[in-house]
Amino acid sequence: MVILKYISIITLTLWLGLSGALAQNQSRHVTISLIPPTTGIQAGQPFYIGIEQVIETGWHTYWRNAGDSGQAPRFTWTLPEGFTTGALQWPAPHIIRANDLTTFGYENNALLVQEIIPPASLPPGPLTVSVDIEILVCSDICVPEYGTYELTLPPPGTISGTEDRLAAALETLPVKAAGPAFMAEQNGQFILELPAPADIQTAPQDVQLFPYEWGFTDNAASASAVINEAGRLLITQKRAERPLSGIKSGQFLLVYKDAQGISRSLEIEAEPRPDSSVHNAVSPASLPALPVAEPTSLAKALIFALLGGLILNLMPCVFPVLSLKALKLCSLSGKELDVARHQSLLYLAGILASFAVFALILIAFKGVGAGIGWGFHLQNAHFVLFLCYLLFLLGLNLSGLYEISPRLMNFGDRFTHGHGHSAAFLTGVLAALVATPCTAPFMGVALGYTLTQPAIITLLIFLALGFGLALPYLMIAFVPALRNALPRPGAWMVTVRQLLAFPLYASAAWLLSVYMAQTGALPLLFILSGIIAVSFCAWLCGRMYASKGRRLPWIILGLAALAIALAPFFLTGAARPAPSAATTSSEGAWIPYTAESFALLEQGNDPLFVDMTAAWCITCKVNERVALNPQSTRDLFKTYNVILVRGDWTNRDPDITSYLARYRRNGVPLYVYYGPRNPVTGLRPDAVILPQILTPGLVRSTIIPKEI
Repeated sequence: MVILKYISIITLTLWLGLSGALAQNQSRHVTISLIPPTTGIQAGQPFYIGIEQVIETGWHTYWRNAGDSGQAPRFTWTLPEGFTTGALQWPAPHIIRANDLTTFGYENNALLVQEIIPPASLPPGPLTVSVDIEILVCSDICVPEYGTYELTLPPPGTISGTEDRLAAALETLPVKAAGPAFMAEQNGQFILELPAPADIQTAPQDVQLFPYEWGFTDNAASASAVINEAGRLLITQKRAERPLSGIKSGQFLLVYKDAQGISRSLEIEAEPRPDSSVHNAVSPASLPALPVAEPTSLAKALIFALLGGLILNLMPCVFPVLSLKALKLCSLSGKELDVARHQSLLYLAGILASFAVFALILIAFKGVGAGIGWGFHLQNAHFVLFLCYLLFLLGLNLSGLYEISPRLMNFGDRFTHGHGHSAAFLTGVLAALVATPCTAPFMGVALGYTLTQPAIITLLIFLALGFGLALPYLMIAFVPALRNALPRPGAWMVTVRQLLAFPLYASAAWLLSVYMAQTGALPLLFILSGIIAVSFCAWLCGRMYASKGRRLPWIILGLAALAIALAPFFLTGAARPAPSAATTSSEGAWIPYTAESFALLEQGNDPLFVDMTAAWCITCKVNERVALNPQSTRDLFKTYNVILVRGDWTNRDPDITSYLARYRRNGVPLYVYYGPRNPVTGLRPDAVILPQILTPGLVRSTIIPKEI
């Protein structure tokens, strides 16, 4: 529906460009008249003039903030010498929805009140004021109407006869809120905090919040209210794109119904509350339950999670494990096949147990207000190095360099393609661990869905993802047609086994680069020495159990090698974090993401392209090489003046975690495009979230303005 916004804006611009003469020839859809003050004017005493709009049925005009489209009326006063205008007071507007546009305005009739301030001494003779009014009135189309309206002011000591109409309008105008008010942003919500009005003792009903300016709240979202233990009224509504940083104050109109069901409106001026004190003013427990439009249903999220898990099997870390388990089934029959089927269930159990642990950790962190996401364990350099060692060892085993006795927990050959019960379960654990650096289509939506869901839903989504990961092996084990389609066993299986070692070597090398990006200080030669020592330990253990001689020297050598291998784990704490991936980009065009820098960039007019990535994210790196780094894409960014912002989530970063949560994601990659501001309305179009798998054509179609 974004294209409808563009159509509305273009229609508005074209109509505003028409001449005044053309407007005069059209039939009017709004009748405007001026209502004089109730009594004669007095020198130096402010008075009020009413501006009444009688609007044709099916049409509407706009409030001071028109919302997603439209334009507020414009008033240009011509006053006697010495007279000045005061505040223009607006009655509370209505919410007017059309397609996916939400606007603020008036239907049927509206009466605005203009304050006029006369001088200390009045000039002689009849006094006349006039006002030029340009007003946009809309239905299926928008029509600008123009007119000049004149009013002779009543002389002192007279009564205009309009007491009731003007007095009633003044009675219903918004009143200023008492006491200080503050605004804050928390968990993607805009929070307005003010003293509770005297006419309400419990949370008010039918609450509507109208910002005087664009971008504070999502116009289409509903507001809700609660009174906290301190007696403060908290109004909460989904945030829009305008940052609070750098704003000294904001004005808002709060419309609600009191205990008697009477509509009230408060004019509020709020100051930003520093982030450090937000939690003191607004605790998560005190916030109301908000009606949030979910991006998908539970059933759809479960299907997406299942599909995402299936696709994870194609990743280079997981594919060798799956392939070996599948090929082993080629030579099995009878009772052996029954055992293999039983162990496929243990493989499933290992995967599901691992994904359940992932989910429970995420739930626990979310419960205490901390943010982590998919692949969180890879933000720990020690774990990355451990995984690097493990994959390298498994690769050596597949290459046939060593075999390890079953007495050593079936770690080597049997760990990846053996039949032990523990081996089957641990293989599932391994598959789950090495799958987390990867993301697949559908995963982002499915995992993002868990951000606003209860713990049981989060657990279900993760279990569906794990089931998708285990499903191919389960199907091969239990469906004879699939198993029969596999090649017959033979000498070729040895060659395939050795070939499958190379994806594991590549994965270990890649994890080594991730480790270096996270720590940035340890010499590469020292870490490679650790890998060699790990390899030596594996070979030594195999020789020790194969040898019939004295084992003590072997054990001493093994412990020495193990000490060398473990040294990087103890030295990582002294390492310096590596520079941001954005600052070290070979293109040099990406600006590192911080909440502060992005807030400043977003206030500008140019389009923005945000790339949330991590060194351990395989999908991110493929997208960079295939879609973001080609010369054609760089030329596209340059042609359309796109500002490039890159967030590096290799190590934990709360700002990036919060940004991901804003778009219902808890993992990378995330690509968001913010179009340029419209020169007429000053608004940006809705942010566009790109798929997790990018192509140059997809990036191009997102950035190039679409034909209307």
